[in-house]
Formats: sequence, C-alpha cells, structure tokens
Amino acid sequence: FAKVLRSKPKWLTHARYGLFFHWNARSMPRSGLPKSYEEAVNDFDVVKFSSMVHATGADFIVLTTSWDLLTFPAPLKSLDKILPGNTTSRDLIADLSSALAKWNIKLMIYCNFRINAMGWKKEDRLIPGKTDSAFDKMLSIYKEIGRRYAGRIGGVWIDDGMGLYPYNAPFKAITSALKHYDKDIVVGYNSWVYPRFTDFQDFYCGEEGITAAAAVNDSNYLAKDGDGYFVSGPYKNLKATFCGLLEPGNWTHTEPDKKIPPPFLTAPQLINILHDAIIRKNVPIMNAEVYQDGSISNETFALLKAVNEAIHK
Repeated sequence: FAKVLRSKPKWLTHARYGLFFHWNARSMPRSGLPKSYEEAVNDFDVVKFSSMVHATGADFIVLTTSWDLLTFPAPLKSLDKILPGNTTSRDLIADLSSALAKWNIKLMIYCNFRINAMGWKKEDRLIPGKTDSAFDKMLSIYKEIGRRYAGRIGGVWIDDGMGLYPYNAPFKAITSALKHYDKDIVVGYNSWVYPRFTDFQDFYCGEEGITAAAAVNDSNYLAKDGDGYFVSGPYKNLKATFCGLLEPGNWTHTEPDKKIPPPFLTAPQLINILHDAIIRKNVPIMNAEVYQDGSISNETFALLKAVNEAIHK
C-alpha cells in the first residue's frame, strides 16, 4: 500500500533547490520588542516575501508551522481544540500559497506535532494501545491540513521522526490523511541521518547540512543523470533531498536585538555544491534565518541572488 500512496510530482523531480524558512512564534525582529504571534501573522507581507523568494531562484520553500511552541498560522479547529490559543484567525498558509503561485513557486509546510502535547504520558510508552488517543489527536490535525490545503501546498515536511517511530506511530494513516484530497502532496518524515522509519513517505528529508558530501550522497545509492530517486540503500525509492543551515546559529532567529550572521559559504562554494546536487537531482533545501517581518539578511540575499544568476542564467 505504501507504493500506491507514493507520489512523484514533476515539480519536485525537476526542482533545482528550495529554501527553508523557520518563521514561527519564536521569530524575533531585527530590533525591539517582538509582536505577538497573531499580530506577526496578520502583518506578514506575502507579496513582498514571495517577490524576495523569486529573486533567489528557489523552486519551492518549506515554511515551518508547528515548530517548538506548536502554533499554526491558520484557524485549524482540530489544533485549537487540543491546544486553545495556538492558532490564528488569518490563514497565512493559504495567502502565502497564492502569492507564491504567481511566481510558479511551490509551498511546502513543516509540521511537528509532538505526542507529549497531545496528552501522551511517559509511563504509557510500553503499554499497548495507551498512545492511541494521543495519535488520534495528531491524526485529526493532519486530516484537517490535508483537507484544507488540497491543491494549495506541494508537501508536508514532518519533523522528529525519532519521536514518532518508537511508539508505533500511524504513519500509514497520517500519510493517507494528508493525501486523501490531493494525492500529489508529498510527505517526508525526518529521520535525521538515520535510515527511514517508514515506507509511507515520498522523500528523504536529509538533515545532513549544505555540504559537498550531502550533495553527492552515496554514488551507489544515487546515480548521476538519474531521476533523483534512490536506487538502493536505506532510502531506496525515495526522492533525494538534503537540508541544512546557510548561516551559523539556529534554524529560527530567536535572539532579540541580534543581527543574522553572514553565511557560512561563499557564492562559488555554494554554486559548486549545487552543481554536484543538480547532476544527481538531489534537491538541497537551504535554511535562511528570517526576521519576524519576513525579511532575510542582506548578505544571505546577495548570496542567493548570485546562486540564482549562476544556476538559472
């Protein structure tokens, strides 16, 4: 049944690179006091943000939703029932999807609904069936996401696979719920650098950093001039992607009154990594720190514009 659920949309097969934006309830402004999450969501300028993404040449982005504080930038009834006050009145996902679509850029969303926030207790971990109610709550959220964003999002990047796998998580049910109204939604469960935890997914999340080694992966698993799907090894039949930070620090810009640091890599270094990845159709997803107003650092923007010029033009 995993093979029946699996999707291979053309946009992901042919994507050259994407961007990760850990913009969420903990994001800080360039200076001064942060806005409330509701205010930040309401004030997020999707037109300006999408224009910036277009200038970087990214084919798609991954935007965090339920990172750390388990908030979600939309009025999800299922989540609000479990964790009241963690949703917003504006549907930022829908608005951002529409704005990005004008540039032919896909939107994927990052989710991490932790079972301890769903009512799971540590003492239940070894008792058969005791985790079911927590996973039922989690599943209700994914069902609503699948229904609400059918035709609007390209995929769902689910973090903390190691926090799901040991407790017999219903991977089949979650993936089925997300794809029920739109089979082309791609799903990945982050296993960090470990082998996959389930066959019920479409791509390998590849949290290995934006490096030459991650771009090449293993030549026995991922051939040059192939279709970008692993032909053998622990990720066989999954779409190859890898992700990591562009700047030193955290995935999210959480420190107040602190400037986003300059990128690790020079333009020639990053371009070489991307060329190695493109040959294998191994898709990098590069995390750029972002301020609360949706802007990125001038240095990172200049780097990504140089990459766009080299890769696309």
